[in-house]
Amino acid sequence: MADELGPNGPKGPNSQKLSDGGKRWASWTWEELETLWRHPDMTARELAALLPRHTERAVKNKRQEAGRWRVAGVTPICQRCGQHPVWREAGDGRRWGLCKECTIAERRYRMDHGPRLDRADNALRQARFKRRHSGGASSGHGEAQE
Repeated sequence: MADELGPNGPKGPNSQKLSDGGKRWASWTWEELETLWRHPDMTARELAALLPRHTERAVKNKRQEAGRWRVAGVTPICQRCGQHPVWREAGDGRRWGLCKECTIAERRYRMDHGPRLDRADNALRQARFKRRHSGGASSGHGEAQE
């Protein structure tokens, strides 16, 4: 169950075992999802034959949920180097869309240059604020000045 989606596998009222030993409901593994997404041209019946743990109806439901046609494979490729898959285990790497090597490099860059970039961003933000709020009128509410 380690590679199943979800922390502890199936849950809910339909997860009890059938008399023949099968389950009424089974979590989708990443390999099964890859099979589903890599074959958009196959029918649900053909995919159910390839995926013995899931019924034709389960395949249709999963396609309805995730979409039948996908542009790329399951795991996206790193946006920086374009060579390695995105590092799923790291939250920041997944959020940035970077592989392990590029995520570590980005972390180092942010650690080394973060304070300088924060100061520059703060100066730009303050300049925008001053430009917006400076003007001839002291009240700024359109009242007539005498």
